[in-house]
Amino acid sequence: MENKSKYSVATIKWIVSIGLLVAAFQYIDWTEAKRLIGTIRWGWIVLAFLLFVGAQFVRASRLLALYQCLGSKISVSQHLRIFWVSLFYSRVMPLGNGHAISAFYLNQQFGAPIKSVTTAIRLDKLSEALCLLFLACIGLLIIQNDALGSVLFYGGLAVVFLVIPLYSYWVGKHHYIFHSAFWLVNFHSLAVSFMQILSAYFVLRSLGVASSFLEYQTLFLLSAVAALFPYTLGGLGLREVVFIIGASMIGLSGEVGLLVGLFFFCFQLLTAMAGGFLHLKKETFLSSPTKKRFK
Repeated sequence: MENKSKYSVATIKWIVSIGLLVAAFQYIDWTEAKRLIGTIRWGWIVLAFLLFVGAQFVRASRLLALYQCLGSKISVSQHLRIFWVSLFYSRVMPLGNGHAISAFYLNQQFGAPIKSVTTAIRLDKLSEALCLLFLACIGLLIIQNDALGSVLFYGGLAVVFLVIPLYSYWVGKHHYIFHSAFWLVNFHSLAVSFMQILSAYFVLRSLGVASSFLEYQTLFLLSAVAALFPYTLGGLGLREVVFIIGASMIGLSGEVGLLVGLFFFCFQLLTAMAGGFLHLKKETFLSSPTKKRFK
């Protein structure tokens, strides 16, 4: 039954991603898309990819800060291995659940309570989503394009001035053990967001974009938030739909949006593949348990 459930979830993700891509393709002028592909400057792409990889190390550091709230004495090198293997299972393996694997191995090797580790991982993701949304809403407030409508405008105000303080209060009340790392974790999330913004800027430069960077970056942030939802294959399809539809609303190139989304999906796959090589090393997860590393 469990295997059938995994296959069902994987099948649904494939169907949703393919369906969203097909929908996104309806907005694309393929002649223009081919022209853009032919003009790509790959030096900018390399810089964008290196910055994206750097952001993964900041992500790992952010998650480690939450683990340390549990009394973790896990080494940085061991944490990086577990983090990268979880990326591999989440983004490359069609039936994988990297978060569950992380919680399981941390419990087996270091005595970490699975429920506490799962909570740390969820807070880690929530922090990133809120920071991305926070910056996206600031972008929306600055753009104030009529096509975006008053709902997005006031929604942006609500996120900027209400959601973040309420989030801090909620963590302090219901997950007090993690509250000591609240600002450190959110600082890491802001750093990851800015690194992604700069990476997206490099991709845009590679495509020859010379204007409307704020609009493109705001759409990129919104698409990055959408990509965090676990209903697709690493955000494939959902990211592109948000970017392309948003671009069409404010008069930007949907073809650029499609290529930016696909490049970031490729960045995710290439980065996660490193976890596959680490997983081949048995010592990554088969060292003797040291339950005392967690309180």
